[in-house]
Amino acid sequence: MFRRLMTVFYLAIIVSLAYFSFCSAQEAFSTLQYDMIIKSPGIQQVSKFFKKGDKTRVESGEGGKQTVMIFDGKNYYIYYPKQAKAIAMPTISMKQEDCGSLDKPKNYLEQNCKYSKDEVLDGKKCSLYECPQGGNTKFWIDKDTKLQVKTISGKVTIDYKNQKINAPLNDSLFVLPVGVQVEDFSSQIKKMTGKEIDENDYSWQSP
Repeated sequence: MFRRLMTVFYLAIIVSLAYFSFCSAQEAFSTLQYDMIIKSPGIQQVSKFFKKGDKTRVESGEGGKQTVMIFDGKNYYIYYPKQAKAIAMPTISMKQEDCGSLDKPKNYLEQNCKYSKDEVLDGKKCSLYECPQGGNTKFWIDKDTKLQVKTISGKVTIDYKNQKINAPLNDSLFVLPVGVQVEDFSSQIKKMTGKEIDENDYSWQSP
């Protein structure tokens, strides 16, 4: 059950990466990197995020428990460095209209949230948006870069630290190392459930 939940969790993160990668292609950033600190009661998870063009990488965990999510511009992978194995995930398609324009937050904030006030976080001037859906989620958006600085949803807090814009990033971050064994998503589900599945059932398309 735990492995099933983790697979769904990773797929949810990849959907989020797809949204960010696709929409941020409009941004004036050639590269972006930051630390994402997720806190909930009794748990703290630190992840490192890297973006170059339409490619993304997220590193979570440490040592033998490290998990890396990679989008190489065409394909999504969940990569386990210690085991030298990776899972190829279903493809994700999006539409241009899913994204907001450059001079304002994305459509989600515009359609579902209300501007509350301006605040200063980590020395950055931010706009605070409050969203009644999903437990009154709050987003702090950097007024200069339009990037998230902090998010609070229920008992979960996400801080975005050490943001670097247009800093050099090596292309090797966004490809699987040579020799990694790759399995497809459907074969992993079959191992967990003992059933054949249609991978399209796990793919995601914007409405």
